[in-house]
Amino acid sequence: MPCFVEAVTGEPVRGSWWGHPRGQLIFSLAEGLEDSDQVLVIKLLDGTATFVDRSVWPELLAMVLDETWRSRVTTG
Repeated sequence: MPCFVEAVTGEPVRGSWWGHPRGQLIFSLAEGLEDSDQVLVIKLLDGTATFVDRSVWPELLAMVLDETWRSRVTTG
């Protein structure tokens, strides 16, 4: 899965992205995505904010509403 921070910086970032020279740019871009009606921001992977493009919302919704999938992920 692509990493937003790595896409902005062009490199893997160790530790907090706030300390990266492009930390302010990362913050500004993330705020713009959060304000967009084309992007859903949810916490999917280890509590990390995940940006989901509107084009895949139907698939995401179908997945989380699927009882078999939900029971599998909630019971471990």
